[in-house]
Amino acid sequence: MKNKKTLHLAIALAISSMPLFGVAEAARGSMYGGESVGDDVTIEASANAYPSLVGHAFGIYTNVTNSATVTSAGNRLTITTTGEAGDGIRSNPSGNSDWQNATGTINIGNDLTITVSGNSADGLNINGSTVLNIGDNATINTLYNGELKYSNGDTSDGAHAVRANFHATINIGDGLTAGTLGESSHAVYAAQGRSTTNPTGGSKINIGKGAVLSTAGDGSHTVMMASNNGKIVIEEGAEMTTLGDGSHGVAAYADTSAKGSVANGAVEIGAGSTIATAGGGSHGVFANMTGSVLSLDDNVGITTEGDASHGLLAQRGVIEAGDGLNISVEGSGSHGAYVNAATGSIEFLGGATIDNNDNDGYAIYADKGTITGTAGNSTFNITGNMYADNSGSIDLDMDNNSVFTGSTALANSGTINLNLKNNSYWHVTSSSEVSSLHVSGGSMVNLSHEAGMNTVVTVDDLSGSGGVFKFNTELDSEANGDKLVINSSETGSTHYVHVNDLSLINGEVSGEKKLHLITDNSSNASFVGEYMDTGGLWDVLPTVERGDTLGESANEWYLTKIEKKENGNTETINDGFASDYSLWRATNDTLRKRLGDIRSGEHGTDGVWARMYHGKLKGQSYTDKYHTYQLGYDKTRYDEKNGQRTNGIVLERSEGKLSYTAGKGETGLTALGLYTTWFGNKGHYTDIVLRAGHLDHKMNTYGEYAERSDYDNAAYSISFEYGRQKNYEKGWFFTPQAQITLGRMNSVDFTTERGTKIDVDGLTSAIGRIGFEVGRKISPESSYYFKLGAFHEFDGDRDVSMVAANGENLRKRYDNGDTWYEFGMGAQVQLSRNTHFYGDIERSFGGDTKKEWQVNTGIRWEF
Repeated sequence: MKNKKTLHLAIALAISSMPLFGVAEAARGSMYGGESVGDDVTIEASANAYPSLVGHAFGIYTNVTNSATVTSAGNRLTITTTGEAGDGIRSNPSGNSDWQNATGTINIGNDLTITVSGNSADGLNINGSTVLNIGDNATINTLYNGELKYSNGDTSDGAHAVRANFHATINIGDGLTAGTLGESSHAVYAAQGRSTTNPTGGSKINIGKGAVLSTAGDGSHTVMMASNNGKIVIEEGAEMTTLGDGSHGVAAYADTSAKGSVANGAVEIGAGSTIATAGGGSHGVFANMTGSVLSLDDNVGITTEGDASHGLLAQRGVIEAGDGLNISVEGSGSHGAYVNAATGSIEFLGGATIDNNDNDGYAIYADKGTITGTAGNSTFNITGNMYADNSGSIDLDMDNNSVFTGSTALANSGTINLNLKNNSYWHVTSSSEVSSLHVSGGSMVNLSHEAGMNTVVTVDDLSGSGGVFKFNTELDSEANGDKLVINSSETGSTHYVHVNDLSLINGEVSGEKKLHLITDNSSNASFVGEYMDTGGLWDVLPTVERGDTLGESANEWYLTKIEKKENGNTETINDGFASDYSLWRATNDTLRKRLGDIRSGEHGTDGVWARMYHGKLKGQSYTDKYHTYQLGYDKTRYDEKNGQRTNGIVLERSEGKLSYTAGKGETGLTALGLYTTWFGNKGHYTDIVLRAGHLDHKMNTYGEYAERSDYDNAAYSISFEYGRQKNYEKGWFFTPQAQITLGRMNSVDFTTERGTKIDVDGLTSAIGRIGFEVGRKISPESSYYFKLGAFHEFDGDRDVSMVAANGENLRKRYDNGDTWYEFGMGAQVQLSRNTHFYGDIERSFGGDTKKEWQVNTGIRWEF
């Protein structure tokens, strides 16, 4: 509240420090009815002592008697007045028995500026049936110095910026700025006047778009309706602020002791407008006039700061709120939407956001009157409690992902009817009672929102089907748990049960157990356990049974068993570890794939080569589409006795796009390899590769408890391959092969975005391969071949430990031991004397992780 009061005080000081006189060189005295002036005129008037009026301390003053007098001024008119009742512009029809209906017109152009200072001095004070028209971008400020005493003994408080009395009409264009400083001084005021008659047509004020209205002083409202059958229209985008006790943003008020009957006033506030009040007993919108209708268009925002300051208060009359209303209240005993008499009502014509988390205030409070929001297809977001007392009623259709976080209470025949549809939520903060509750379309009543297990929700009439009720439970105790009590339910309806069970956080429930959850005195509804993700590591499936199957009452439902399995987040994280291993395994090459047949080159040459391959891996619940790029350099030496020796180095980068059952991810691998390859003179060869790499991994999961994590890891391997190529007639060859690859992936620990701590042990791998190639040389430098290999992982075990933020934990060993087979075909072609192109395509079958396809292409230059 401190910041808002500081802001309003700054506004007030700015108003009070404005100059009281215009530009001296253009100044003139008061202007009278029937006169016309052009642009850029300054009017100064002062030294008036009411009721004498000798000094004429008005900027513009018209006094007409049933005539159509027209008074006009051009653009950029400036009016400054001082003195009692020294209004900036005033029409005062007199001298006629029907002076309240006397007519006249005042036309003012754009950029009007009015500054007034004096007891009961208004910026605009328009009476009778006068019409005042003002253009855009007007500025009107008043400074109130004290009450005015009339000759008949009456008094007048306040200095209002815009005031219309009796049948008067004021029309102001866009961009109005109007502010008041002083008690009981309203920015926009439709007043009845001091009449003993009861005119059927009231004051009318129409203000264009983007108005900025402010007041500073107790009892000062930005918009005040006090006219019989009057109407105020504030178009879209207005900003309304008040500072002071008992100062409302928008009010319709008729004192029961008023002379004549004052009723049926109307106020319309345009879309996207804001209302802010700061002070005790200062409401955003206050209806206290019989027959009044205060209408708020869509997306209006209301904030109040102060004790007993309500967002909406209807005592007499109706408040209508369009879609997207946003109310925030702060202060002891302050309510978001409040009716406190049978003559008051609030109607939500669409959805609304109401925030009142103060323990002694309510988000919605109906005392005798009615509060309804039944337009359908409306989204409500309500934080705070609901209370219906003294036959008051609350009826809300909460649709399209609405959320209510709070409790409900009934007293003295009050009623609350809630209709939850299409994935809407009621997060119950304490034991509650409702008259009727409809739950359908996956909507949830969450009794487990608060810690503890003693929340009881009592429903007089439950309707709908397909709703969810979530409970805090401790099955192992057979005593502790939230409760649902239903007096009457819809015949044949079925609802689902979720549980957040304390027994399961660190273990399993053993033995036969039963815990009473639900009492349905009508025995019409059925309840079924459903898998639930609580945001930890597990999906929990409760078993719910009717009491008569357990030797208890058929009106009761019991929790008897709980099963758990890894939830989507847990599976996705563990799949990520599996995909890291699979990518590392898939990028461990054979000689042929890496270099082609380098025996086909010239002896004693050096070589530079480049290779890329693309593939798709499919695990049990993930796929990985990966791309690898390699660049290598080697030197080859040959002698007749020892054969050919090639030593080289290779740099590679792999990137993968991962799709999980419940998420997606990215993985990367940067590796450096050293290799030495020997070819004997009789077809024998060996290939040894040392490899070190860095893995990085990012993942995101979907769902109610979406998770995000990223980590990196290091991996190493050494492989030894042996084979012998046997040549046959017409260029055919056959090459049996054997290979062993020993690897290590380091341990890793990290914490996910939602606070799950994960420790992954290191992994040791030992993969053996036996296989063969069969092919044909088309020329000494070109060939094609087919290959088949059998693989087996002899080790690959890995332990994973996970602890969720809610205390759930998991420790599990993942066994990567596996057997699989690969089939492929490829070719090598000499493009020029020193350039060779090679490539192949392969696929695996068998095994837990399958290589659905991989295409390799490479090119080698020798020099």
